[in-house]
Amino acid sequence: MKRRTYSRDMRIWKRAAAMGKILYEKKEIILAVIVGIFFACMMLLSLTYKEKTGDIDRLYISGTFESGEITGNVEKKTYGKILSGHSDSLTVRGHFNRDIPYGSQIFLYLYGFRAAVLVNGEEIPVNENVVWPDNRIYMAGGRWQSIYANGIRRDDEVEIRITGLLSRGGKKNPGILLDNLYVGDRYSLFRLQLEKAALKVAGAFILLFMGLFLISGLILLKAIRIPVSNSYLASGGLLAAGGVCSLIDFKYITLICDNIFILDILTELSQLLILLFLLMSLRNYVKEEKRYYLISKLLYIWELLIIIYCPLRLFGIADTVIFSGVSLLAAFFLCLIAFSCLLAENKGQQGKRIKMVLHSGMILLLCILLEIINCCFTQQYWILLFEGGLFYYTVIQIYAIAGYTKERMEKARMADQLEKELVQSQISILLSQIQPHFIYNVLVVIKHLCDVDTSLAKETITEFALYLRGNMDSLGKKQNIPFEEEMKHVDVYLSLERKRFEDKIRVEKDIRVWDFLLPTLSIQPIVENSIRHGITKKEDGGTIRIATWENEEEIIVEISDDGVFNMDYQGPERRSHIGIDNVRKRIQVMCGGRVEVGMGEKEGTTVTIHLPKGDEENESYHSGR
Repeated sequence: MKRRTYSRDMRIWKRAAAMGKILYEKKEIILAVIVGIFFACMMLLSLTYKEKTGDIDRLYISGTFESGEITGNVEKKTYGKILSGHSDSLTVRGHFNRDIPYGSQIFLYLYGFRAAVLVNGEEIPVNENVVWPDNRIYMAGGRWQSIYANGIRRDDEVEIRITGLLSRGGKKNPGILLDNLYVGDRYSLFRLQLEKAALKVAGAFILLFMGLFLISGLILLKAIRIPVSNSYLASGGLLAAGGVCSLIDFKYITLICDNIFILDILTELSQLLILLFLLMSLRNYVKEEKRYYLISKLLYIWELLIIIYCPLRLFGIADTVIFSGVSLLAAFFLCLIAFSCLLAENKGQQGKRIKMVLHSGMILLLCILLEIINCCFTQQYWILLFEGGLFYYTVIQIYAIAGYTKERMEKARMADQLEKELVQSQISILLSQIQPHFIYNVLVVIKHLCDVDTSLAKETITEFALYLRGNMDSLGKKQNIPFEEEMKHVDVYLSLERKRFEDKIRVEKDIRVWDFLLPTLSIQPIVENSIRHGITKKEDGGTIRIATWENEEEIIVEISDDGVFNMDYQGPERRSHIGIDNVRKRIQVMCGGRVEVGMGEKEGTTVTIHLPKGDEENESYHSGR
């Protein structure tokens, strides 16, 4: 009985473990679903929000409307169906649903048009405190206009005249005004609008805080000398710009800030910066050269658009609506192209973390595309859809940054440990690298040359001094050095050896790539092993060949010889820490690369060093040349 119970429990645990493994492998999809459900609930709550009664009340007008030849009835439920046809104006006549006491403020929301209110044929003066620019500059955002009622009864005839429905911004919807009529005080209206937009505002503040926090954290990492990719800083800028853009809602912000011109510029500039930072962030994950080039060109075009925008808007040369229309169209095609590039890039990617970032980038681009399409039809953004996509992208980016930082810190720890080993064994390294018998043989050669060829003796002494200085300098360098510098040291060493062994040492070079970095004393010890244990063991000597080339993913350095079978590479290295094991460790820790050793069937040894192009130190060196 106990055995059956134990077997049943084991099966349950195995199923639970299998389910946990599946959930872990599909965590990206699960996270996307959770974020989608959360923001869908937020959107549903915002759409079904019921206004609370208090110091601010809704006003409704019932009656008829007239716009050119089009007439019809006006009721609460038909505000959104009012059509102005091809007319630039619309007049609504009717009665308010309640009495309005003397001195009360009536608020009207104007979205790209103007309005006047008449009671019993007499126009009510407008209480206009809004900072509005020159008439030739059209603004895209909405604003609140207030009037003071001189006591309006329910049976008074009210007339609302709306003009500017066919201005440069395109056809406007007069139902926006009728849906946003309030009576009360400004503070109460602000509180009401803020409550209605509470979910969007909360999301905007979260994005803004996360963006500033991410930028601060990355700057701190740079301050403690942990390499940080600029794409991560761009992600922080994307979050901050997204937070600012989501935070500026004209329905509540214009109740506390009267300068519509500044608000409009902030909105447009944040929208432009969102796509700029998004392209900068995603470009780093595109490895295919043509797609990388295409996204770079799109980035340059968008930067040019921002550069053109700033002076045109600040000096009042261009309308908001005209420029917004152009930028909206450009943003749509730019997002579409970028989405296609990421989709194609995703198929060729093997790294799981990069795939997650690419997926989140595609989801964010899709959210932006849907927001643009919605704005084209309704002249308004959902915002919550964009916030959901940006929040999901942020979570994935933070996951990627955490993994990247962990890897870097682990590499730093390994490098520190290796550095301690190197410091403790500097004397043994020096003795193993500058072999006593090698120094003795060179001095004998110099002595012989002094009797035969004094000028050549002087040249050899100079080269030997350079060799000694190179070894001493190399022991003190802890950072990667240019390949060209390492080859100078190798050339000096080969020149000295050829003076000793003359024609027994032949050198061939096939250097196709020069501009990269590698740890100091990476090639010279391998060349020395090839000469000492391979080429010089043959009676007629041999050839040592040094070659470099590159592919899409890495730079390759190959050192080969046709000498005898090199036993120095067999088994763990026992001669010194500067041997092949030390080279292999330093290549792995300092460059993230690897070293491979191949043996010929009867003779010859080939050592291949693989240096990944994704290493940030190599990338920054390559871009700086």
